[in-house]
Amino acid sequence: MINLAIISENHERVHEWMKIEHVDIAAILLTEGVDSNQIPKELKHKLVHKPEDILSMDVDLVDLCVPAQVKPDMIRQLYKEGLHIFTETPLATDANLAATLYKECKDKMVGLYVGNTIRFSPEFLEARKHVENGQLGRTGVNRISSKDKHPGDNADIFLELGAPVFDWLYWTFGEVERVIAKQVQKQRKDGSPVEYALIDLRHEDQTFSHVELSWAGSEKQMSFELTGNQGMLENDSKNSQPIVVEGAADIALEEQILGKTAIQRELDHVVQVIKQSQKPIVTTEDAIKAVKITDAVKKSVSTGQPVELKEGVIL
Repeated sequence: MINLAIISENHERVHEWMKIEHVDIAAILLTEGVDSNQIPKELKHKLVHKPEDILSMDVDLVDLCVPAQVKPDMIRQLYKEGLHIFTETPLATDANLAATLYKECKDKMVGLYVGNTIRFSPEFLEARKHVENGQLGRTGVNRISSKDKHPGDNADIFLELGAPVFDWLYWTFGEVERVIAKQVQKQRKDGSPVEYALIDLRHEDQTFSHVELSWAGSEKQMSFELTGNQGMLENDSKNSQPIVVEGAADIALEEQILGKTAIQRELDHVVQVIKQSQKPIVTTEDAIKAVKITDAVKKSVSTGQPVELKEGVIL
């Protein structure tokens, strides 16, 4: 069994971990403002009130589900006690900080594992397989959209919505060599914020990826359209239909894949990585690369100019 501590800004994370085998939830720390009444009755005695409470416990892994802005201090507090850490993309607010945290954890011989639920989504997994297998031919232009309701505060749309998408695009189509991006921030009549961003990525193989990010919706929605010289593949999460492919063999998602959510598959994978010393699907180097692309996107927004990269390094 893996003794797990959860530090989270939402109670849903606890419910997801309860579905994972070979895990014993040893401690739950909810960030300020999260309703602890949503925690199941059988786990209420696991609630703690500060990170120091976790440091003195017998814990193998800490799931750190908090905004990127507060991750560095918490990661440093945890690795000093030799606690392995799992967190979602993005790892940090900029690539230099992400690389520094990785090095510090490595020097302490502490595992720093980074997730991205998009990589565990059946639709995106199947799409990547079709690209890898050459069923679309030579890839040309991709369009991918990620929308959600605005989280409020000073949230960063490029980190929170963009970085997971950039990671999947890098994983699927390779290094990004050029980015150009625009951002629009407005308020509705009721004062609530809305935000949009358009990003064009050019990969080293000359594939183009057009990314739309939107914090103007009422719920999470993702869609993609991938094209090659032998076919097109598209999917929209708001539709109940599976992936639709034109000009290529039909895709039928296996029922057993759909038996678990992307988050559950991701957490299952993390457990196997810890228990069996497997290489994670998302490496920490991948996570740093995603933040490097995000850095380039934000630089393009601030300067209004394209930004060039070479092997992930901004020129």
